[in-house]
Amino acid sequence: MKRIAALWMSVVVLVAACVGCAPEQKLTRIAIVSISKHPAFLALESAVTAQLSKLGYQNSQTARVECYSAENQPAKAGQIIKKLAAEQADLVIAVSSPVAMAALKYVNDVRLMFAAVTDPLSAGLCTNTQRPDKNFTGTSDYVPVERILDLILHMLPESRRLGLLYNPTERGSAVNMADTRAYCRTHDLEFEEAAVSNPGEAEEAAGTLLDCDAIFIPADSTVAAAMPAVARLCVKAKLPCFVGTAPFVTEGALAGISVDFNELARETAVIADKLLRGAPAASIPVMQLNNYQTYVNMDTARALGIVFSDAFLKEATTVTTKGGALL
Repeated sequence: MKRIAALWMSVVVLVAACVGCAPEQKLTRIAIVSISKHPAFLALESAVTAQLSKLGYQNSQTARVECYSAENQPAKAGQIIKKLAAEQADLVIAVSSPVAMAALKYVNDVRLMFAAVTDPLSAGLCTNTQRPDKNFTGTSDYVPVERILDLILHMLPESRRLGLLYNPTERGSAVNMADTRAYCRTHDLEFEEAAVSNPGEAEEAAGTLLDCDAIFIPADSTVAAAMPAVARLCVKAKLPCFVGTAPFVTEGALAGISVDFNELARETAVIADKLLRGAPAASIPVMQLNNYQTYVNMDTARALGIVFSDAFLKEATTVTTKGGALL
């Protein structure tokens, strides 16, 4: 009897010891790589992290969500993703066209998806958005430029000359500018282009467009870093600035049309969850959001002496300039 009792106690001690030394649960490692630390990307990173948490990927509990910035260097984005692939991250989310294009060469080395890419087709990320054929799928924040240009003519019907500020090497911006040129030609509008290759050139380039009736800036990652300075320049020159993404409006642009960033984050998280559960990228169509919203900056409007009708404001989302004064 004593032997049985002793044996039983040994089993209890052994089981307790095994429980005590059980390996910790492996956290799902998700990396979000953005082209820069611009507020638009930081906001998207935060929103995607929050949406992932709702789907069961709680940061530091069931998942480890890491955010990286390529510091406006596509080559650095590639280096970051190469390192994440070597470390066998569970999923890498490439945010914006420059990062997604840099990530494309690693689609067979690590589970990848893209987010906030203007035009996945022209960026070479797939040839069919309904059935992505390069092991790469994700979300698109494309806004038809016709909507933005229609907004310009609605608000400034006397406009005859548009200034265009962008980086021509960004595929999304190049597509937007091609559409803009076509629109201008069919609406008998003149246009003047100012191209930049890095954020440091943006303010000076904008200064060459001051004889235009308005400026249009697409959702350009390069101009993004200089947007506050560009907006201040435009306000000082009494030049209305229109944009293709909501964060630029909160930084001082007069108005723009954009997708809903919260919905963009939600759809990005849904695709991430499907991929993490083993769904092949080819089975997940690229999600193109179409819930376009008009944003207007009331601080900028007052500085420019522009008054909106009650009917217009009822349909638009009004914001004020983040960070305070425009001048």
